[in-house]
Amino acid sequence: MEALDVVMRKAVAIGTFHGIQTPQNGPIMSHLLFADDAIFVGTWSMSNIMNLSRILRCFYLASGLKVNYKKSRIFGLGVEDELINQAADNLKCQVGKFPFKYLGMPIGANMNHIKNWKDVVDIFESRLSTWKAKTLSFGGKITLLKSVLGSLPLYFFSLFKAPIHVIESLEKIRSRFLWSGTNTTRKIHWIKWATIMAPRDMGGLGIGSLRSLNLALLGKWWWRAKTERKSLWFKIISAIHHNSRSFNSIPIRSSNTGTWKNILSINKDLMNLSIDLGTSIVGKVGNGEDLLFWSDVWLGDSPLCERFPTIARLALHKDSKVADYALIQNGNITWQITLKKPPHNLEEISQWNNCMSLLNTVLFSVGKDCVEWKHNIERIFTSRSLRWLIDRNSFDQLDHLYENNKLLPIKVNFLHWRMVLNRLPLRVSLAHRGVHLDLAECPICNSGLEDKDHIFAYCPFASMVWTQVGVWLKLPIVSSSSLDNIMDTTGYGMRNGSSLQIIVDSVLKSALWCIWKTRNDRVFKNINPCPYKTVEEIKILSFLWVKNRAKFGWLEWNMWVSFNLGNNL
Repeated sequence: MEALDVVMRKAVAIGTFHGIQTPQNGPIMSHLLFADDAIFVGTWSMSNIMNLSRILRCFYLASGLKVNYKKSRIFGLGVEDELINQAADNLKCQVGKFPFKYLGMPIGANMNHIKNWKDVVDIFESRLSTWKAKTLSFGGKITLLKSVLGSLPLYFFSLFKAPIHVIESLEKIRSRFLWSGTNTTRKIHWIKWATIMAPRDMGGLGIGSLRSLNLALLGKWWWRAKTERKSLWFKIISAIHHNSRSFNSIPIRSSNTGTWKNILSINKDLMNLSIDLGTSIVGKVGNGEDLLFWSDVWLGDSPLCERFPTIARLALHKDSKVADYALIQNGNITWQITLKKPPHNLEEISQWNNCMSLLNTVLFSVGKDCVEWKHNIERIFTSRSLRWLIDRNSFDQLDHLYENNKLLPIKVNFLHWRMVLNRLPLRVSLAHRGVHLDLAECPICNSGLEDKDHIFAYCPFASMVWTQVGVWLKLPIVSSSSLDNIMDTTGYGMRNGSSLQIIVDSVLKSALWCIWKTRNDRVFKNINPCPYKTVEEIKILSFLWVKNRAKFGWLEWNMWVSFNLGNNL
C-alpha cells in the first residue's frame, strides 16, 4: 500500500488526479489508506473518475494488487443520482449511500440521534446471556462489568459524544445484569448504581461511570490537538474549523457542526465538575515556535488573552506563536507585539505595562516547546487520569468508607461492602422493602430477628464460630460481641497496614463469607449448620486465598492451622 500512496501523490502533483482542496489553503486530500482498505476523494468529474480507474489499472499491472470493484462503492456529495449511477456503471462498482460504515465506524451519521447508537446497545444486550447470569457469582459479574461491558463502547466513545439517554440506557443494562442477571427477571437493586460506580476511596465499588469514560476518551483529542499540531489530521481540522478572528488554542468555528464541535463541547460538561481542560494542559516554553502566544496556557495559570483581554483585542494577529513576538539578541529578549494601534486609555496602558512586566520573567531554553498534564505525576495525559478525576467530582462522599482486601476474591469483598452498608437480603431488610415473609426470625437459631448484627454476631451459632476463630488466631474475640467490635480486632496489638494485620483481616472477612454461606444453605437447602465444620471451612478457604494471592511460598498448612507464622512476616 506504500507504493499506491506514492503513486497517488505523484498523480496529484502532476495534475492527473484532482483531490479535495481543504479551506484556508489547507492540505489537499486525495486518498486514505489503512491495511488493505482505501478511500479515494476528489472533485467530481468523469475525467477525474476515469483517471483514477486508469491509475488503479496501472498499479495492478505493476504490483499484481487488483481492486475488487464488486466490493467497492462510489459516493457523491451534492451530485445528481443519475451522474453517480453513470459513474458506477463505468467502474462496474456499487452506488454507496450515506450513512455507511468504514472500519466499524458510522460515516455520515448524526451521532446526536439515539437511533444511531442502536448497535452499541444491541452489543451490550447480546453479551449478557442468561447462562452467564445464572453461573456467575457477584464477583464474576463485577469482573465482567469492568472488563467487558466497561470496554465494549470504547471504539464509539473515543470519537462520538454519546447522548445522555444512551448513557442512561447502557447504565441500566449494567445495573440490571449485576442484580437481576437477565432482562426477564426482576430482583431488588440493593444499592444505588451511583454508589456502585463511585471510587473506592469515596465509599463506592469503583466500577466507574460510562459518562466519565466517554468524556475522558474524548478529552484525549484535546491533548492530541496540543501535541500533534503538525500531523495531517490536525491540519485538516484547522483548515475547516480555524477562525483567525478569535482566541482559541484548539480550532473551533461556532457555525460548523459535527463530530469535532461535539468533542470540544465536552469542556462545558467538565466545567460543571470544576474541571477545565483548557487550563489543565499547560505549555512549557522551549524555543517558542509551537505555543500560541495569546491562546495557550504557557505563562501562569490562564492564557494571556484572558489575563489581558484589552491588549489581546488590539493584537494584529490572534494566532501568533510565542517566538513571533520575541527578539533574542546576545541572550537578551525584546518583546515586539504588533498591535492595531498603540494603547492610549488608562486600562489599555495598565494592561500593557502589566503584560510587559510578566513577559520579562520568561526564559527560553534549547529544544522544542512541550505541554504537560496537570493531574498526574508523569505530567502526560491519560484518559484514565481524567476519568478518575471526573468520577471523583461526580459522586458524593459516602459516610461508610470501605477498604478492599487484595488477598480475598471479589465476591468476599463485595459481601463485606454490602454488610458495611447494611444492604444484604436479610429478613428484616426484606420486610422493610415490602417483601411478604411468614417469619422474620433468624433461620439458624429461630430466637431473634434476622438483621446484620444478629446473623453475624449475636446468633449462638455465630458466637461459637467467632469464639473458635479467636482461639485459633490467639485474639480476644469476645463471644456475643457486636459485629463492629469483632471486625475491629485487627487493630489489637498489630501495626497498622502490616502483613499480619492484613492476614487477620482476611480471616475475619472469610469468616463472614462462611457464616453467610451457612445461612444460605440453611434457608435454601435446609442443611443444618455445624459451627465446627464452618470453622474448618474458614481455615481452608482463608489458607488457600492468602497463600495463593499473597504468594507466600513459605506458608504451609501445619503453620496455618496453628496460626504460628513465626518470623516470616
